Amino acid sequence: MKVDNSPVTNKMIVIDGVDGAGKGVQSRLLLKSFEEAGLQAILTREPGGSPSAEEIRNLLVKGDPER
Repeated sequence: MKVDNSPVTNKMIVIDGVDGAGKGVQSRLLLKSFEEAGLQAILTREPGGSPSAEEIRNLLVKGDPER
């Protein structure tokens, strides 16, 4: 097994704000800028990405419809 002892250089950038503030637009523009600069980047939202995480996100964003 080979172990990579090089320092970790990953970064996580968080964009937060109220609904309608443009977080999605700014996130996509930032991703595009990184890609144009030749940098590797991924765009994600938290929680999200899996069916159960999407359900949790919907509850947090929209609330329980039976409430």
